Amino acid sequence: MHKYLTLSIIIIQSFISNMLWGQNVTSKSYYFETNQFTLSKKSLLRFSEDFNNLKGKQITLIKIEGYTDTDGNEEFNLKLSKKRAFTIRSLFLENGIDSSIINLAYFGEQKPIESLTKDKNRRVEITITFKELYNENIFNYLKKDSQLFNSNPNNKITIIGKEGTIINIPKNAFLRKNGVRETDDIKIELKEFYKKSDIVSNNLHTMSNKEILETAGMIYISSKSKHGDLRLVKDMEIQFGNNKKIESMQTFISEEGDEKLNWIPEITIPEPESQGDTLIREKASANQIIINEGRLKSQQIIKYMVLKTRSLGWINCDKFYNLRSSTSLLVKTNEEESVVLLVFKDINSVVNGDKVNNNMLRFENIPKNQNAILICFSLKEDEFYFGLKEITTGQNQIVEMNFQKTTIEKIKKELLILNN
Repeated sequence: MHKYLTLSIIIIQSFISNMLWGQNVTSKSYYFETNQFTLSKKSLLRFSEDFNNLKGKQITLIKIEGYTDTDGNEEFNLKLSKKRAFTIRSLFLENGIDSSIINLAYFGEQKPIESLTKDKNRRVEITITFKELYNENIFNYLKKDSQLFNSNPNNKITIIGKEGTIINIPKNAFLRKNGVRETDDIKIELKEFYKKSDIVSNNLHTMSNKEILETAGMIYISSKSKHGDLRLVKDMEIQFGNNKKIESMQTFISEEGDEKLNWIPEITIPEPESQGDTLIREKASANQIIINEGRLKSQQIIKYMVLKTRSLGWINCDKFYNLRSSTSLLVKTNEEESVVLLVFKDINSVVNGDKVNNNMLRFENIPKNQNAILICFSLKEDEFYFGLKEITTGQNQIVEMNFQKTTIEKIKKELLILNN
């Protein structure tokens, strides 16, 4: 007489952060309607968002407990609570969590929460114990949230990012690590970086082996299934969302992010031939960028970069900056172990410096007589420090930066000046 229905979205989350022997504990509760134990697509997306918030943390223990209300017989309720608990357990396993750190229990209609109404007893309680991995890295508090997409690799996939990136992936394009074609549902992660404020707040730059690049935009894209990380065996097409006209662009990739980021060039694009007002769309081989130009009925020019590649990870659309006159710059700070970035106002470039000592960085071979902004960050004993100074390169060989104690919210607001 019982029907197993799809879980409607009645999810209440409570986050409790306590220091327990150097570890944090986060508690979450998922509430179910009568007889339900499976997750809807929208609920799966919510779980993905919650799981993404655990990035940067070392999970040491996950405790899952399933419960029901007192409707129905006791034997059925015990089985139902088990199914609810295993539903949540399977999601953690699909996201790469080792089963050895998951403790699962189910109690049926036992342990009711008397102070709550009956529907609040139809629940799964999750307690996650974790260690923070990035307390000394300020950028983990500034990093941009991922956009997550659930897809079926057996069909053609089209992803549209919030900032205009369009990604087309042909069907049957993903392989598992063991070389088997992926046929199960996959999750695709996308991050877009077109604004200078986003580039800086994610500790990115536009440098290739110490040479300065001008960027038309960069993205991070990855994919995984319940079997682990995936790779592409067919070309995907990326249309970058930046509509600025930038000629002679190249594809740059980086296997690492953060402080290990280094953009490596792949291939130079050919110049497309003019075809009047018709859409120019040349055939592109793997790792080749083409520029598409067209004209709308409103006579508005469309210009965008399209990339075909099999690379996943960090992907950048850049060109080498034509450095005519160079200079150097020393930056002194009043905080040790700080991060300093140089952001040019009239060049779409962000440069990182070389460490001289704990309080000094050197910027070599930078464009001379350019208006720029120095940005510095530091995190010390759970306190945030930030500094900003406008300069003209070449006028002062040594610049002193002073940090001010602040908050993450204020830092994010200050960084918006970079987009002007």
